[in-house]
Amino acid sequence: MHRFGRVRCVEVAARRIAGSVLFVLLALQAMPGHAAAGADDIFWHHKVHAGDNLTGLVEQWMKPGTHWRSVAALNGLRNPHRLQPGSTLRIPRELLREVPLEMEVLHAHGDVRLERPGAAPTALVGGVTVRSGDLVRTGRQSSASLRAPDGTRVVLREDSALTLLRHARVGASAVQDTELRLDKGAADTVVAPPAAGGPPPRLQIRTPVVNLGVRGTSFRTRSLGADAAVEVLAGRVGAAGAAGTEVAVAGGYGLRAAPTGLGAPVVLPAAPQVQGLPQIIERLPVALQWQAAPEVAWRVQVHAWDHPGQVLLDGVFDRPAAQWADNLADGRYGLRLRAVNAQGLEGHDSNFVFEVKARPEPPFPAKPADRSRSADATQTLSWTRQSEAARYRLQVADSASFERPFIDRKDITETATTVQTPEGQQHWRVASVRANGDVGPWSDVQSFTRVARPEAPGVEPPQAAGDGQVLRWRGAPGLRYRLQVARDASFTTLVADTELDRPEWLLSKPEPGAYHLRVRSISTEGFEGPFGTTQTFDIPSPPPPVWPWLLPLLIWLL
Repeated sequence: MHRFGRVRCVEVAARRIAGSVLFVLLALQAMPGHAAAGADDIFWHHKVHAGDNLTGLVEQWMKPGTHWRSVAALNGLRNPHRLQPGSTLRIPRELLREVPLEMEVLHAHGDVRLERPGAAPTALVGGVTVRSGDLVRTGRQSSASLRAPDGTRVVLREDSALTLLRHARVGASAVQDTELRLDKGAADTVVAPPAAGGPPPRLQIRTPVVNLGVRGTSFRTRSLGADAAVEVLAGRVGAAGAAGTEVAVAGGYGLRAAPTGLGAPVVLPAAPQVQGLPQIIERLPVALQWQAAPEVAWRVQVHAWDHPGQVLLDGVFDRPAAQWADNLADGRYGLRLRAVNAQGLEGHDSNFVFEVKARPEPPFPAKPADRSRSADATQTLSWTRQSEAARYRLQVADSASFERPFIDRKDITETATTVQTPEGQQHWRVASVRANGDVGPWSDVQSFTRVARPEAPGVEPPQAAGDGQVLRWRGAPGLRYRLQVARDASFTTLVADTELDRPEWLLSKPEPGAYHLRVRSISTEGFEGPFGTTQTFDIPSPPPPVWPWLLPLLIWLL
């Protein structure tokens, strides 16, 4: 065949293909349900700029073999060189050239895997790129943050599966066209704004029950198995559900989608006003508690402070408190908190910054027992050994706030020390100190009370009673007493050593001679006071019998 004839045949065939495609697209457009989200699936919208002409656009944007007449017929144009600046051209997507793009993984926390067709699953880390056809999975308390070349970001939350169906630059523009499928889990998306004067990027997210068409917005998507949830924070999202139902969801609204159709958009809960969140957390695992107006539930997320897309902890809690078994390293973190309404839709975020300073972990106080009481002025404080500690810091104060501790030592290398304390309740705490001087958080505060010992009672002079001596001393209500009587001043040889409930005692039938007496008081808690001044008394010898002197007289009388 002549060369010109072959070229002519190719051109005719290309026109026929383009015409067939255009016919199908026009037919689809005429079908019910393709006026909103469906139209975005079929056509690319180009805003005409000064100097644009149809033949040039077709040459730059279209697949080889596409004729300008196909686009002209669709847009009702007669002259390809006369386009009205500011008007919009509809161009069938099937006719556009595409340049494949990749998305960069900014962060991957926890168990995140990449499944690529024809390859074994691999662990996903920051810096890796994903392309069309790739599936990203996250495990429990895991997350991944993806960024497109134009700055659009997608944060995939825990227990999620997201497939990048299509990611390309269309025509000769720098505008990207992205299509994602969220089979399960949750994704938070922020679409980059369009370049000045240019068309916005196109993003679609498909779930088993709803498809979302997005142009320049911030929204959240959750695929929940039997249904799905959409929460639009800014901009507008077109939602297409079962049976061709379509709803436009504005910023500040959300809806639930089921296989039977789409729910009506409702206002999202406002950002909660919370009080009571700690700025520093010194105990692990992380536990947070706040005061807020009653809600059905709260979504709480902890993220890296300088990377909001790196979600480290995530959970929904039915009361204003959150706790995770997973620990966080010492450092600064961001907190996102939002209310969940009765429909399960999550509202706007409250943001908070806090710091974890839980290491080196404090030792556990051992002795004395918490809230113990003692009458000793010298107290031994002891605690467990901490593996990271080179030394310990100890504070003792008469106030649990430790505003003015009367003992504040940072040089203790052992796990015990003795301290002198005044009377009254005392509080103490201990912290671990690393070799480089890094001081960890304080232990739980322990307290003990030094009580006053009872005063020594004054002893009264003994009084004879029958064949014994009654010993008395000045007592006080509620006290018991310890009495000692000895034959020597050092109380080595004790005649009596007994505890008494009354301030008196009978020394029965004492041997003649000197006796030494001392008494101490015992409080109701069993604390003994000092012995009082030793009292000494004598038991005189009995007078000699008279009969030896009368015996000579009796003999004389006989």
